[in-house]
Amino acid sequence: MWECSNEDDWERLLLPLKTSQEKGSMILVTTRFPAIAQMVGTNDHSIELEGLEFKYFRELFHAFVFGDDQRRRDHAFLLETGDKIMVKLKGSPLAAKTVGRLLRKDLNLRHWRRILESKEWETQTGVNDIMPALKLSYDYLPFQLQQCFLYSALFPEDFKFSGRYLINFWIGLDILQPDVQNRTFEYIALSNLNDLVAHGFFIEEIYDSMWYVMHDLLHDLALQVASRDCISLHRSNAGSVYIQPSIRHLSIIIDDDDAMSRENFNSQLRKLKTRLKVKQLHTLMLFGEMDESFANILGDLFGQAKALRVLHLVNMPTSVESVLNNFSALVHLRYLCLGTKYGRDMHLPLAISRFII
Repeated sequence: MWECSNEDDWERLLLPLKTSQEKGSMILVTTRFPAIAQMVGTNDHSIELEGLEFKYFRELFHAFVFGDDQRRRDHAFLLETGDKIMVKLKGSPLAAKTVGRLLRKDLNLRHWRRILESKEWETQTGVNDIMPALKLSYDYLPFQLQQCFLYSALFPEDFKFSGRYLINFWIGLDILQPDVQNRTFEYIALSNLNDLVAHGFFIEEIYDSMWYVMHDLLHDLALQVASRDCISLHRSNAGSVYIQPSIRHLSIIIDDDDAMSRENFNSQLRKLKTRLKVKQLHTLMLFGEMDESFANILGDLFGQAKALRVLHLVNMPTSVESVLNNFSALVHLRYLCLGTKYGRDMHLPLAISRFII
């Protein structure tokens, strides 16, 4: 459980179980937040999970770093420094994977000692804090991979990306750099995606097709490193989050079906005009279902957003122009993703014809 703003939400979830005539119903709650564990009344029966035991964690860590026993034996001079780094990873498989892949890039004692002596470890705040390890892995990524990763902050947690979507998204953001071999941006973007998977920042999942997902702690890292340029607004933070003057990329996540919560959210969005420099926005993304009133609020808010490069509007009521009545003025637009909820017909603006080749 990631969020439970008050006990009423929890009681609403429990209500069907309490009214049932059947006995023995149980809910297993997992959370990273002790305050939530306390609110849902699990303190008497809670189990605090710790990292892997040292012996097993060392085996996993070495597997990520060396790959096989022979390579480990060939680099035995690194093991003492590796053990010191490993202690800082708090038994976390995720940290073992990201830092292990970082160490694997250069099996050199000087590189490993530089990792061990990094000041990033000084920011560790608790016995289970692995964010410094993840941040360190991010810091050692090539700049272009950093750029591709950090814009993941605009998406909801647990979002499933298709490879094609990420490639077009990065091209639309104009963050890819041409290489000396004159390869296409599609090729460069796919190469970047494969590198981020290899470094542990994305995970490949296969259902009906290939999807890419991100661990929630890595999503938290993306929010952290992107905070100067990107912001994601949702019900719980819309009224309180500080919006820096440098923000260029905005996503709005509609994550609540409760009518009162939606009205409060709408009220906060109406006030955005005084807090957000709309004219300088390069990216606008909306996730979740919006109704006509919500679309009208956004239409009023983003009437001056003429510098947009990337536009993601899915689950719309019917018309793009209900949100963006200045669509024809978006001369910088590079990437457009549109959709309506429940497969309704969409009324497209005439200016969209310039995207058709």
